[in-house]
Amino acid sequence: TLGNAQRAFSDAQEAVRLTPKWAKAYRRCADALTQMANVENAYWFYAKAATLDAGDAGHRAARLECLKKLVREDGPQAKRRRGLFSRDAKLKRSSVRVWACSDVHYDHHGAPEWVESLCDRTYQRDALCLAGDIADTLYGVKLCLQAFRKKFRRVFYVPGNHDLWIRPGLNDDEEAKFPDSIAKFVAMHQLCDEIGCEMTPAEVCEGVFVCPTYGWYAPTFDHHDPKPGSVRFDKFCKWPVDHNEAWKIFHAWNEPRVRLIGSTDVPKRYKKTRQRDCVTFGHFLPRKELPIPIIHEFGKCAGLVELDQQIRAVGARVHVFGHTHMNTLHEIEDVFYVQDSIGYGCMNSTQLQLVFDGERMACH
Repeated sequence: TLGNAQRAFSDAQEAVRLTPKWAKAYRRCADALTQMANVENAYWFYAKAATLDAGDAGHRAARLECLKKLVREDGPQAKRRRGLFSRDAKLKRSSVRVWACSDVHYDHHGAPEWVESLCDRTYQRDALCLAGDIADTLYGVKLCLQAFRKKFRRVFYVPGNHDLWIRPGLNDDEEAKFPDSIAKFVAMHQLCDEIGCEMTPAEVCEGVFVCPTYGWYAPTFDHHDPKPGSVRFDKFCKWPVDHNEAWKIFHAWNEPRVRLIGSTDVPKRYKKTRQRDCVTFGHFLPRKELPIPIIHEFGKCAGLVELDQQIRAVGARVHVFGHTHMNTLHEIEDVFYVQDSIGYGCMNSTQLQLVFDGERMACH
């Protein structure tokens, strides 16, 4: 029963307090939380147990089983977030604009000053899509999201590679806070809940949909040599699977949102009319035609072609990405792919990218 699970969780927490390096105590916390349908918080404890006792196959298997439940997004927390999907569906299209950018790197000089310089009144009815790499730490992500939230009515966010780093030796000791990068990813969901930002799709005004797409890169994106390379990119990330397979986690995590945008919950009158517009955004490149920097083996950490299938499945007219710091606009097979990377040390003259102007999709 729920009461028994709550008592079991309390007992297990006490065991963690008394023996903080005993993996089974964390496993018992996780099992109790799972019984209470609290899969998000259970994952942290499963991951901690698997980290403390890496040789225990049972702990590793339990973490992966919990991860499968997470990506299905059928827990109470995910359901509450989906409840915001149609909150603004009755707003007139002409009253809302959608803006986008990526790679703010708020923990570098110039970024906080630039965000603060944005007008407090101009964007109060608008939505913003942040396509990853806004800070290296969760605290930096929080500061950045809070700063943008003061400017915009709604702020949507997906993490990039920097956001999921767990760097050693920092003052806030993220190594102790997060047993792996999925645990940090879950913490970002919960942070967004706390401060009023969003990582789930929504209809931001009549017939205009914003769909954050999670992602990671695969070495197969390198069409010259589609095999794992000798360079280990993003070594500060920690995964419950082989790092070359991490993309599969996020690709599966996108499937519930793809179904949500195409579900019967979306008014039928939008499905095949010009009134329905959708912008997707994510950090990594979804097409090999998009430019990448000339860096050794960079193609292996640049993007994921499978992501483009999901972008098109939701009927996106515009897709915003980041990662390469190469601002560009390409139209490929009736979809506009745009990058508006703010970059390191941004100046007050830096501008956001307008993707919906209150009437139609607009990329310039």
